[in-house]
Amino acid sequence: FLPKTLFELTPELAEIDRLLQNPVFEEPIVNKFNTMLGRPTVPVRVFIRMMVLKFYLCISFEDLSVVVTKTPMYKRFCHIPMDLEAPTDTAMMKITKKYGDEIIEQLNENFILELRKNKVIKGRKVRIDSTVIESNIAYPTDAELLFKGVQKLENQMTAVREQCGHKVRKSTKKKRKR
Repeated sequence: FLPKTLFELTPELAEIDRLLQNPVFEEPIVNKFNTMLGRPTVPVRVFIRMMVLKFYLCISFEDLSVVVTKTPMYKRFCHIPMDLEAPTDTAMMKITKKYGDEIIEQLNENFILELRKNKVIKGRKVRIDSTVIESNIAYPTDAELLFKGVQKLENQMTAVREQCGHKVRKSTKKKRKR
């Protein structure tokens, strides 16, 4: 009774979905973490697809869990049954930490290689447009920083002395002339 448009993937996600069907993306994780010990965890395929969505949508782990749970199209993309919720943000963070930067980097490299192989990207040229504005930058010296710190302390002590009156002992140090 729900319209099909709720479940249809956008053209970009459909292309990414087609590319992610290659088992090369799951190999680094399955080879290193293929174990039946401990609590059940998020399936590798779901984890990879959720991480792709995280970067595709530029959202946090907290938002990712909510968005995937509430959007049928994203649930379909992540291979999550419609009657189940998406993995929680803490589960995704723990799994990301467990797999480590090395595995995530390997996944990214495999994905870029697959994109190049299918000629989605060329990966040879980068075009950068930048604007440079000239600016006068004066870097502080240690002596200047020390002098400003002493000045601030003197100003604070003067303010305390004015508020507390006779109860504060005056400094015997003479003021330096600059």
